[in-house]
Amino acid sequence: MRNNYRSAGFIHVEDFFSDQELEELISLSKSIVSENDFLDFKIKDLESLHLTNSAKFNEFSARGYKSEKLYGYINSVLKQRIDAIIKEIYKDKFFIENDATLLAWYPESLIKGFTGFHQDGPSDEIPHGFPHCWIPLTEERVENFECIPETHTFGNFPHSHMGHFIKVESNIVEQFIENKKSFFVKPKDLFIFDTRLMHCLTINNTNSIAWSIEFIVK
Repeated sequence: MRNNYRSAGFIHVEDFFSDQELEELISLSKSIVSENDFLDFKIKDLESLHLTNSAKFNEFSARGYKSEKLYGYINSVLKQRIDAIIKEIYKDKFFIENDATLLAWYPESLIKGFTGFHQDGPSDEIPHGFPHCWIPLTEERVENFECIPETHTFGNFPHSHMGHFIKVESNIVEQFIENKKSFFVKPKDLFIFDTRLMHCLTINNTNSIAWSIEFIVK
């Protein structure tokens, strides 16, 4: 596992979470969305939340949700679950960055998404990237994650902005694009990639919201 992570820049651990653990994560996510979007109805299914009360949800919906509740759960429960893996691929003593996010990737027909290969830092002064953990909660796409293996070894590439999204400049991506890998990371899987790896989510062309949790280990 260590060698795969260091050489390719990622590992995909299938069925890492149990059914019960996934349900706990989804239940936590429902409470976070309800509190942040001030919804006055009970959330039954996260992936169809935009259909339950579309006018009210679309008025308040956010793309990313950060909360102390989410961070607390990740730092206590998930940190224990991923401990052995992180120690193997990264280092023995680590902490969860408090910028953990519950991510909503909306259907393209509802909110236009933007996807482009990008990196998540860190600054040039830090010689290596950090493990970025991604956990899908609901998913109907055939493929949901793309990356270009080994690009984490080149440092930070030049980026350009499109709204609040950033992407590696196209002329740089073109040099590596033939090595692109596409994945279906299903709910219950754990995907860990180097923050300097060129990566992106795929456009959501389904009718359901794709929910996931992401956090960075340092």
